Amino acid sequence: NPGANGLTAVYAKELTKEAILGAIRKRNVYGTTNARIKLLFTIDNQLMGSERDFCKGMPMVIDVVGENTIKSVDIVANGKIIKRYEPKSLKFHIEEKLDGYYEKIYIKVLQVDNHIAYSSPIFLNRLSK
Repeated sequence: NPGANGLTAVYAKELTKEAILGAIRKRNVYGTTNARIKLLFTIDNQLMGSERDFCKGMPMVIDVVGENTIKSVDIVANGKIIKRYEPKSLKFHIEEKLDGYYEKIYIKVLQVDNHIAYSSPIFLNRLSK
């Protein structure tokens, strides 16, 4: 059954059909394996699902509240894990600068009970000189 045992979270400005569909179209969403994990991921104040121009040193924020102890938080860029945190707590928050260029970055959260949350990616465009 596709879609069984999973949850989708949507970052919408209000609880209206138009706002929710607009947020889904902008990919301001994340999914979990049926756990109520709260996940916020931004680069340069742009929400997951966004597309923006790359600039070295852009601020990246990851904020997670798990339903169970968080085993790991991975930053995945261009299909590879570029950084792993192992918080071993219910909450995780990090603010750091993006140090390299990646076309697509997303977050994977794993709890000790093996429930997972995946953010939508943020797409970065390299500016030509």
